[in-house]
Amino acid sequence: MQKVHEFDFNSTLLDLKKQTIIDVITGQEIRIEPKISFPAAKFVFTDQIHTYKGISTKEKSNLLKKSFKIVDATENLTAKISELSVYQKKSVFKELDFIYKEKNYRVKTSLAYKNIELKDGDNIILEAERTSSTIKGIVGLKNYKVSIYNSLNMEFLLWVAVFKGIHLLIQE
Repeated sequence: MQKVHEFDFNSTLLDLKKQTIIDVITGQEIRIEPKISFPAAKFVFTDQIHTYKGISTKEKSNLLKKSFKIVDATENLTAKISELSVYQKKSVFKELDFIYKEKNYRVKTSLAYKNIELKDGDNIILEAERTSSTIKGIVGLKNYKVSIYNSLNMEFLLWVAVFKGIHLLIQE
């Protein structure tokens, strides 16, 4: 499979530091800026043209579950990542639900979050492999090499926001 985007994602302590993510394939730069707020974590994702906001929330359906909503500059919901309930999961590892354009995709993790996969059936859309040491992982600083194989017609900026949401939800 040919990669559409590839980038290194590095954790920051308590998510308080600004970050720049660079696409290895296209050279595009994305800026992640945390906005201090409590209890919901908020982030602003920008490139030279567009801006998205990411908001970590807790939703109540039948059970309380954590989610990460991505909204555009006009506050319209663009994408959402949510925890799956125990009843919806198919494995003992953490699983998430990614919703984009009214379609659901599954995000699956492996032991100690070594690998993360976002799939559409059997097709891998996003794959991330942890590059940080086990000791850093215990402290919560998990660094990943992220590869995207199918863009789903999403811009790179949005992919960075999606992976930030996935990363945030697997840490909690």
